[in-house]
Amino acid sequence: AVTFRINCRSSYLFLFWKLFMPVTTPVDLQLQTFNAHDVEGFCAAYHEDIIMAELGGATIFSGLAAVRAHYTALFHGAPELSATLISRQIHHNHVIDYEQIRGRPGKPDKLTLVIYAVEEGKIHRVWFVPN
Repeated sequence: AVTFRINCRSSYLFLFWKLFMPVTTPVDLQLQTFNAHDVEGFCAAYHEDIIMAELGGATIFSGLAAVRAHYTALFHGAPELSATLISRQIHHNHVIDYEQIRGRPGKPDKLTLVIYAVEEGKIHRVWFVPN
């Protein structure tokens, strides 16, 4: 009976945390782990069915496996790669970040606008706004 109460209480706390955690939590996690080149930590911020796409354009990645493969190669090939948050807007379950990307091999620094849709504590959709 004690085990049931602990599990039940833990489940309620987890549900409470999932429902009321800040929408920015997984977005902050992916930014921190992106800068640390921690692929597994980075992927932990994303939903299994993540879709990354250009805003109003084509899908770039579909599914966590594709994201994991891409970012594994990217982190390996760009050891100086990092992102800095310039500004952030929040609208319901959407986080809109203006970021500076540095350390892309053979490319200049880039300012980019990224929109993250968060559902149930995970990033479910990402839209990159083309420059």
